[in-house]
Amino acid sequence: MSQMSAYRIQRFGGPEVVERQTIDIPSPSENQVLVRVDAASVNPVELKTREGAYPLIREDRLPYTLGRDCSGKVERVGAKVTQWQEGDEVYGFVGQGQGTYAEFVVMEANALAAVYRSRRSLPGRGFSSRAACETASAC
Repeated sequence: MSQMSAYRIQRFGGPEVVERQTIDIPSPSENQVLVRVDAASVNPVELKTREGAYPLIREDRLPYTLGRDCSGKVERVGAKVTQWQEGDEVYGFVGQGQGTYAEFVVMEANALAAVYRSRRSLPGRGFSSRAACETASAC
């Protein structure tokens, strides 16, 4: 498979400008990791970017794939990456580059963290009430 689906904008505007497109799967450089995206968040910055109100993404960067952070599984690693291997569950922040509203995203290896799956402690920001309930054994 050499292509993937991504949700991109060709112009700024409302929700109607977001389009599903088929684009090439990116290749990781020597210090990067290709991640198969399982989940991507929707943050205020994505809305501002889509509307053209985010100053770091201007018309000269269009078309643009939205999304700044995601979780998923390592699909491939660059030649100098030693801390990750295929199948590792990770999450991370992609910054202003390629967006995470896609099937795959290339991320810097040092911008990733392992997905923590312990039920002994509560996760940080963004944890669900279901996770809290299960952690407390109250469900």
